Amino acid sequence: MKLKKENGVTVIDISIAIVVIFIFISILVALFYSYNTLVQELERKTQAVYYAIAEIEKIKGEDFSNYIGKSIENGNNVIYDGYIDSSDGYYKKVTVEDYADSNAGKEADVVKKVVVNISYKFKNEDQSIEFSTVKTKEN
Repeated sequence: MKLKKENGVTVIDISIAIVVIFIFISILVALFYSYNTLVQELERKTQAVYYAIAEIEKIKGEDFSNYIGKSIENGNNVIYDGYIDSSDGYYKKVTVEDYADSNAGKEADVVKKVVVNISYKFKNEDQSIEFSTVKTKEN
């Protein structure tokens, strides 16, 4: 009995090739999606950091007298609470608190702690960053 020489491609060969290509393309799409999501998240966080640093620099440049009486006993006083850029959804909250240590005998209204909180949404999850600085009364 003589066997026939096969010169063509069989259906099994084509099926295996299609499955291998499909798996390879699926892996590439998943990697691209993960990379793209990470880049978008980093862009959003970078913009939030930019807003926070700009606010901290603004606070450092302001006169201390703007902050006298800006804190309430046993709590914080919010001096700004609202959207920075409503189209992008960044929300800024600036609070001031007395930084005086009553046990050490320091006076109130000499040192203020100013906290800048920038919050935003990414993929329907709340994200936020917080920066703080200390504002002192100059003699």
